[in-house]
Order: sequence, then structure tokens, then C-alpha cells
Amino acid sequence: MATNSLGQSLDPKASLKHVNPATSELERNGDPAVPVALSLPQRPLDPNAAPAQPRDPSLKASPEATAGGMADSGLIKYKIEYVGVESGSVFFEGRRTKLDASEEPPVFEYVEVRQSSQHVLSVTTNTSIEDIPKTDRGAGQPYINILSPAVAEALRCVVDYFPEIDFFPNVIRIPEPYSVFVFFEKELTEYRKRVETIAQESDSSCPNRWAAKHIGIVQQFVREQVQKAVDAERERHARGYATYDMLWLLFKPGSDVYVDVSNKGAHEPNVVRSAMNSLLYGANDITEDEVPVIRQHFVDRGRKWCKLRRKVRCYYFDGFTTQVPRHYSGLAMPDPLQYQRWNTDGAEFIHLTAPESGPLKICSCKNCEETIYQHAVTPKFKGYTSIGGLAREELTDHQYFLCDREVESFVFKTRSWELLDVDGFQEPSFDSAHFERLVMKPSTKEFIKNLTQMYMRESSRSSTREELAIKKITQVHKSPTLRKADTTWSADFVEGKGEGLTILLHGRPGVGKTYTAECIADYTERPLLSLTCSDIGVDPKDIEQNLLKWFKLAERWGAIILIDEADIYMEQRQVQDIERNHLVAGFLRALEYYKGILFLTTNRVGTFDEAFMSRIHVQIHYPEFQDEERDRLWGGFFEKLEEDRETTMRITQSAKDYVQSQELQSLKWNGREIRNSFQVAVALAEAQGHKDKQGRVLIKSDHIKATVQMSREFRDYLVKLHKGDMSKKASLMGHRYDAYGKETAGSEKY
Repeated sequence: MATNSLGQSLDPKASLKHVNPATSELERNGDPAVPVALSLPQRPLDPNAAPAQPRDPSLKASPEATAGGMADSGLIKYKIEYVGVESGSVFFEGRRTKLDASEEPPVFEYVEVRQSSQHVLSVTTNTSIEDIPKTDRGAGQPYINILSPAVAEALRCVVDYFPEIDFFPNVIRIPEPYSVFVFFEKELTEYRKRVETIAQESDSSCPNRWAAKHIGIVQQFVREQVQKAVDAERERHARGYATYDMLWLLFKPGSDVYVDVSNKGAHEPNVVRSAMNSLLYGANDITEDEVPVIRQHFVDRGRKWCKLRRKVRCYYFDGFTTQVPRHYSGLAMPDPLQYQRWNTDGAEFIHLTAPESGPLKICSCKNCEETIYQHAVTPKFKGYTSIGGLAREELTDHQYFLCDREVESFVFKTRSWELLDVDGFQEPSFDSAHFERLVMKPSTKEFIKNLTQMYMRESSRSSTREELAIKKITQVHKSPTLRKADTTWSADFVEGKGEGLTILLHGRPGVGKTYTAECIADYTERPLLSLTCSDIGVDPKDIEQNLLKWFKLAERWGAIILIDEADIYMEQRQVQDIERNHLVAGFLRALEYYKGILFLTTNRVGTFDEAFMSRIHVQIHYPEFQDEERDRLWGGFFEKLEEDRETTMRITQSAKDYVQSQELQSLKWNGREIRNSFQVAVALAEAQGHKDKQGRVLIKSDHIKATVQMSREFRDYLVKLHKGDMSKKASLMGHRYDAYGKETAGSEKY
């Protein structure tokens, strides 16, 4: 059964089948040149087969009965086990073969397994084999117990990866078909030839003096048991075929495989842990020509995965999550450390688990050291434990090959932590031209640009996680003078306070407050973290703690924070409203120590608590748009459509003239209303499908007029409902004064 990079068993239903005829010799040695993924289950019992007759355990094991005529029958034990069909546990053992007294240890014990529904409690140690119901017995999977210390040491010296077998107990259990001896036949044969001299040169106390003889006995046994079937199967492999019962031969533990775990055609790199018989589902072919390309893709992907995890910086993401597939497009911040603080799960590290391997050095003589231990293999995946891509600067190509495909990341658009597919990440693209399209007084625009220049320079430095940790440590040990020289100057005498930049944007809805924050984020090349009440909460006990968590994230990432419609947190405190007082006080405390750029927007500035006014560095008022500004907005939307849909849509001159007409300008639309109206007009034009000679959909004045009529009717309804327009109502309630600035509206051109 193939496993993932953590050594965990893979879905047995997901499989891929391919045999490369040109590499049968490599496969013979257990190193398939073409990675494949298959699994096979235990052969099911034939219910119609005659029950196997048990061997009398009182008889000494003979060469004919066990190893087909090999020498030294006294070196082989024989035993029968009876296993409960339902429980799977051994409830009765036949007596082992008695051996003649000899200084030479036994080589192995051959164990036949019989299955019975006999209840474990109804059988005693004195029960005779004949007492077990013969009609209720079937054959189980036999196995051998390696008893020779020399053979056990040989396995520990030549097997570099075989996690399903523990090579360190005194007795090593190896089930049929004895695949470890098949896969490592060449290595064991070379080992046996190398240690033949030890038998003649070592003294009687060296346990390895029996190595050559005992290895030969085991190899002969395995050969007579399975070699005929193995040779026949390898001949089939050379012709591009494989049989069901022998599929395990394709999968040497430690081989690289590509597995479609989800059974959707997306193959992922894995390492074979073990192989057993199982049904095959969704089998696919990977041709020999595709393998180098696929492998290099996974190596490159692993390099990218490590790069994303090592640096705290923002990327653009366009792709899917790796668990429940959801599509995201927009800025994302890979940050595994913070992900673990906010979530319990995460991406999988490379973690190939296996029992300890390597020789025990059962003999310390010089002969064994030179002949055996200097040639012992290094565990194949030594150093592959918990590789998460954070600490190491460079991995091997094979380690990159096995790296995970998901990156723990924060998605700014949804303000959620997600496991994102590494292939979806790309370099971010910030459009500073957005700031130039912002409808705002030139002097105000220039003021904001100058104010944020310093933060733009800071954001251009991306640090590795190690650099951030070193910076944090060195700041602690620096003198106060040097520490202050490295940070933004603050007029506050209390260190750590007032180092951020808090900007309040206030005005009626739809005049560009939120868009200003978005433009500044693009201009400074920083991500925008837009928070709402659902992110901060409304419980006074949680607000300060939640804000501090978001502030720390923003400082770590160099993000700009926008709290849209911040009225709920900044309203005037009342003596009788203790809950509101706590809410406002918590917000004020958190605000004091934030060190980044914070935008607050509101259309109800008149309700603010006066304590906030002294904590806001810059206040920018957005007056109502004049006709000139509205013309600029319409022109901007027209330009965007012509750029995006140049070959498929065209705005007629009648539509361009209509947006400057008195009929439309009398509505005094804000920016959001203009955007919504134009978007609806485009949808209507596409639905009607009127086209010019070039086949472009025409956007006419009628499409815009349709939205104008609905907007006028709705406004009339609201005026009658509130007995006046919204601006007058806001002024009467003390929320804002929209008439402010109209007196000087023409003094500065936009």
C-alpha cells in the first residue's frame, strides 16, 4: 500500500498502473525507473477448498517439509498457530520442533497459520490438535521468524528502508511472500560473499561466523517458495503486464510513486511504505516520456513551497483551496506560524516514519568491523523527519519532490485562513495608477502621498522568518538611543505609543472613502486588511483582545488596516451605558499602541466620542461630488470598459452625451450609484445583444436611462418617507454636515 510523504497509508482505491518493458532489469533489483502506484490485498480464502491438514508438531521439521531439501534440517524450526477467524488472535500453538543441542543457533522458524472459529476460552494449553474441528479450519498466511543473530544483523546492514518490518527485536517476523528477501536479494548475496572469510578467520565467539551459511539457507528457502512465481511475473513485466496476485513486486518500499488520492486525475508524489493486495480503481497510465517532466514539476513545486513558507511577504493567488475546493483570487499571505496559532490543522511536513535501522554491531572484532560494518547502508530517508521548509536553506531534489502542495495562508478578500494550492501563487501586481484616478483635491492627494512615502519604503523590505526573529532579539538588546533611531519618530514621551498613522475619512456615502484606502494600499504596495464588526466583535470583553490580534498581524505583514463604518466603536460614551463605555475604552487602548497605517471611515462623524479626535492624526472630509467630478467618474468607468472589453463592447456617443445631460446630473449621484448604474447598463446591453458591424455589443443611452428612472422613483419615495432628503436628515440629527465645503467648491480644480 503506497503512503504519502508522512508515511501514512494512502487510499487503496487510488491507484495508477504502468510497467516499463525497457527497465525490467532495474525492476528486478527493486528500483522501478518509472514511478508507479498500485496496491494489492490479501488473497481471499477459497470457501470451497479442502481444509489444510495440520502438521504434527511433535515431528522434527525436515528439509523436505520446509525448505525443499536444503541441508541442516536441524537449523529450522516448525510451528502451527491457530487463529480465531473473528478476533484474529492466536488461541492455540502447536509445540515447536525440538532441536539437538548445538552451539550453532537455529536459522529461522517456519510458522503455518490455521484459522478457526473456535472460541479462545474453550481451548487450553493441553488441547490436542485433533480436538480442533477439522471442518472449521482454513489456511492463513504463513510467516517465518528469523532466529539467527547473523541473519538479523545482515538484514540491518543491507536494508535501507522497509518500515513494515522491525529489524531490532530478537525474533524478526517476515510474512509470506518474504518480499524483503526478494527486493534485497542482490544486496544479501553480495553481503554473503563478503562475509565468507569470517567463518574461517573469526574465533568461536563471533556470532557473524554463521552469516554466510545461514543467509544461504534462508535464500534457498525463499527461492524454492516464491522464485518461480517471481521470475514468471518479471517476465510479464518485460512485456508490459502484471498479475493481480503479484502486484506487490512492482512496489519496493521507498520507491517514488505518483498517486491519484482523490481519484480525479491529479497525481501527487509519494513514497511506497508497503504493498499488499487490494482491488484497483481508476487505473491510469503514465508514459515513460512523461516521467521526467512530471518529476521536475514536483521538484520545482517543492522549491516554491519552501520559498513561500520561508518569507513573510504578500503574493497574488488565483487558484483553489486543497481541502474543500473553493476558488480564490486576490492577495494572500503565506504564514504557517500564524496559521498554527489561529487553526489546529496545517500542511503536512515530510515525515517518513520507520523503525530504527542500522546494525547493532553484535561483534566488535576487527574482522567484522572491516568486512561488515564499514559497508552498512545508511537509512534511505535519514534526515527526512518533520521537514517543514522553514529552517533549512536548501533541501535535496528528492526532498523537494516530496514536499506538500498546500500552503497555510491568509486570504485578505475573505479575511480567512485557508490551505491554498502552491501552484496558484504568483508575484503580486500593485497598480499605483489607481491613486491617480482617485477623485480628490490635488492638494489633499499630494498630502496623503507624502505622508505615506516613508511606509512605502519600509514595505519594500521583505524578511525571512529567521531575520524577523533576529531583528526582534537585537531590538531588545539595543540601547534606547539606537532602538529609537531604527523606528519612526513619535512625539509621544511614552515609548511605544503614537507610532502609527491613523487617518479618519468622513463624508456622505459613495464619495470615495473606502476607495482611498484601497488606492493607498496599492500606492504603498501593501495588502489592505479590511475589518468589519464580525472580525472585531461587539462584546467589550473581546474587542480589545481581537483588535490587538489583528494589529499584530498587520504589523507582521506590513499591511494597512481599514475599519469601514467604524461608528459603532467610536460613538459618544454615555454615563448610564456602561457596556458602551467599556467598548469605546477598549478600542481607544488598542488604538494607542498600533504602529501601522490605520484608516477609519464613517458617514456619522458627529456621533464620535471626543477622545478619538486627539488620537486621529489626519482627518479628511469628502464633500458631495460636483458635476465635474461626476463627469470624471463616468469617464473613468468608460475607459475601464474599453480597456477590458475593447473587442467585444462599445459605448455609443449617445450614451456618453446622456451622462452629461441635465436629466442625469440633477440626480446628484454619488460614486457608488454611478458605478452600480453603469454595471446594470452593461448587463442590459449584453442581454439585448445589439451589435455594430464589428460584432461588438452596443451600450446605448437607453440602457442608462432605464436605471435613471428607477433611481428617481426610489429617491422620491425616501424623501416622502423621511420628509426630506438624507443630507438634511443627517444634519438635523447631528451626524454630518454635507453642505460643508460647497461654498469653496470651485476654489480648487479636481
